[in-house]
Amino acid sequence: MAIGEVRHMGTAVLEPPAKQIPTDEAPREQGRARQAVEAVSADLIARGNLAGGEAQAVLEAQAMMAQDPELMADVERRIAVGSTAERAVYDAFAAYRALLAGAGEYLAGRVADLDDVRNRIVARLLGVP
Repeated sequence: MAIGEVRHMGTAVLEPPAKQIPTDEAPREQGRARQAVEAVSADLIARGNLAGGEAQAVLEAQAMMAQDPELMADVERRIAVGSTAERAVYDAFAAYRALLAGAGEYLAGRVADLDDVRNRIVARLLGVP
């Protein structure tokens, strides 16, 4: 038997709905996506600085994944054709995930890191922990 404080660590980020936005809302959505990426990246770097050691290296690598210019360009393209920021991030990361999964054992091992970064960005856009 054990007695202690219960801590709920949250749930997995759900897949955002595939709703379309009017094209005149694209710049605002692109800005939201950029802000979320920057915030998540800064948070990962700050957490890495606190953790130090190997954890710092992992978190800094995740921050670099979040800031990947090709990935961000894909997110912005998806928003330009009508996706919400949340959906564009989710779909762009899914496409990149498929590439990593098929690119050999080492890169396939980074899929979990990519999923974590995607979940953090989508959660930030949805306003959930």
